[in-house]
Amino acid sequence: MTFEILVKKINEVIEQNKNYLSDLDSQIGDGDHGTNVSRALNKVVENLDSLASLPLDAKIGKCAMLLISNVGGASGPLLGTWLMAFSKKIKDQTFELKTFLDAFSFANENLKARGKTEYRNKTMYDILFAVEQATKDVKDFNEFVKKAYHAAKDENEFIKNIAARSGRASYLGERSIGVNDPGATTIYLIFELLNKEVK
Repeated sequence: MTFEILVKKINEVIEQNKNYLSDLDSQIGDGDHGTNVSRALNKVVENLDSLASLPLDAKIGKCAMLLISNVGGASGPLLGTWLMAFSKKIKDQTFELKTFLDAFSFANENLKARGKTEYRNKTMYDILFAVEQATKDVKDFNEFVKKAYHAAKDENEFIKNIAARSGRASYLGERSIGVNDPGATTIYLIFELLNKEVK
């Protein structure tokens, strides 16, 4: 699967789930997460042709900037931070499994710092960190996707039943228990998509 096809498929999944994501956000946030992320991904897709000649790291970096400038709230800067860090780590590197895993870990560190969060504060970082921990010893990309999906699914189910300790949802305290975090769910949906695509 090419980078361009992957981005389009992610866009389709978020478009299909944008109302669900915004409904989750209405329970613990501003209520516009799904709409904002969908709008930004549409903007990324609109710009894919202009990125065609760029190396992969530059494509990812440009997409990061589009997300930062087009997603409202905290999600844009956080998603953009992750992608920007990932792109910097793979620059001038042969894109193989070790490079990918190192970049994934580096991006997580940057997201954690930018979001001023910790593991299991009920944010998108929880999903990404759980994936990182579950895939340290994978032997190929297919194994990464399979293990990543199961880790993301389990983590998203777990954090639904804890209180948020980061972001706007943290103001709700115990009232955030029982509601999925929209940012975390967005990341889970991406891993669910990848799992369906890998045979």
